[in-house]
Amino acid sequence: MQMAVKLKQLFGRQSKLTTLQEPTTVVVRPASEEQEDEQLPHKSIQSILSGVDTQSKESTQIPKWPFVSPSVGNHKQSPTCLLKSATKCHLATVRSRRLMKELRDIETQNSSFYSVELINDNLFEWEVKMSVIDSDSEMACDMKKQNISHIILNLKFPENFPFSPPFMCVVSPRIRNGFVLDDGAICMELLTPRGWVSAYTVEALILQFSASLVKGKGRLEEKKTSKPYNRKAAESTFRSLLKVHDKYGWVTPPVSEG
Repeated sequence: MQMAVKLKQLFGRQSKLTTLQEPTTVVVRPASEEQEDEQLPHKSIQSILSGVDTQSKESTQIPKWPFVSPSVGNHKQSPTCLLKSATKCHLATVRSRRLMKELRDIETQNSSFYSVELINDNLFEWEVKMSVIDSDSEMACDMKKQNISHIILNLKFPENFPFSPPFMCVVSPRIRNGFVLDDGAICMELLTPRGWVSAYTVEALILQFSASLVKGKGRLEEKKTSKPYNRKAAESTFRSLLKVHDKYGWVTPPVSEG
């Protein structure tokens, strides 16, 4: 009886060993078939840029840097170029979100001091009508005398706004003094990269300009002698103004420097 039990245990161990030691079947496939299976779920960088499906046998290898994009011709795009492009897209998103927020705030406040309209439905170029000036100022008296209800400003927001200031100039009416130059450019440190802070809002900018008009004793030109402003000329004048103030700081420069 004991011998039967031992034999049974011995045969049981052998069957287990036989089961564990059974050779596994390995299927060897041609290298070409294996490469095709690996390439089916992937897309190369070139094909993504050009919109070509990678299942075609013409483009199956991922290009190395720098690679040539079919949509760009012979121009080589490096990681630095792509980083710049990504940064530009990010800045564009930041600019749009900030300006949309500003517009919502302006609409909510419904201020009687100024109003905003988009020029040609362009989010990045605004026309601002500033209608309230210090009633005791000479500018307010001139506006009442000439039956002018508001001052029109043009604001253009650069790609890296709000990290850089917008360009702002006067469109109409023509103003002398009040830190407004002959071409409608505005001499105000807040409009320069050195004086600008990204936390400033459009409303703060307009309020500052209104105060500068009064402080600089701005007056309206007579209608008979007034000519319309030109924005390109205003931009050129403002660039020259920046060079002068970069040289002397925000103090009154010599007459020879303008």
